[in-house]
Amino acid sequence: MTVLALLPNGKVIARVAITAASRTTAGAIPLAVTVVDVGKVEAVLGWDIRTSPQTNWSPVSVDLSKNVVGATIYVAAGTTVSGYVLVIGY
Repeated sequence: MTVLALLPNGKVIARVAITAASRTTAGAIPLAVTVVDVGKVEAVLGWDIRTSPQTNWSPVSVDLSKNVVGATIYVAAGTTVSGYVLVIGY
């Protein structure tokens, strides 16, 4: 986790790496990203998703639970997903 900003109200804006995940067939890749040092993620500010090979992707079913961000990414066959998620929390 990289803290990008500490806000005056005690909140944190952080960038968290997504552990690489792969699929051999087309379909959904479930992702779960734990934001250490943050007790509660309030919102996802953005996604920086990288796919190999490069393909279209879309995060759906985004869910926040305490300090974990979960999402499902739909990709083509033989795709590896990695990248970052940008969050705000406290």
